[in-house]
Amino acid sequence: MLLAIVLGFLGGLMGVNSLPHFIKGVAHESFPMAFGSSPVRNAVAGWVGLVISGVLLYFADIPAHPEVALGLTAVGALLAALYHSSGRAAQSLERRKDDKAAKAG
Repeated sequence: MLLAIVLGFLGGLMGVNSLPHFIKGVAHESFPMAFGSSPVRNAVAGWVGLVISGVLLYFADIPAHPEVALGLTAVGALLAALYHSSGRAAQSLERRKDDKAAKAG
């Protein structure tokens, strides 16, 4: 059951976190991320995140513990959605850029 809890949570978190990157990449728009904000990098990072999410959910053994696994998947998804909707992802990236600029200049 511990595996269902951990992998379900991480699968939901990773899946929802990957969606904005994948969608912006497919739409050929920039979106902030640690590896650069180009559309191609976002599309690839989003796709990799969705694949990882699928693998995590596959190994979460959802049929053995459906309520727990799906509940924690929903909690992980909600946390990722709240993080992105709050603007904290963009703020942390801007802070890192400012720090790099301050060190370089």
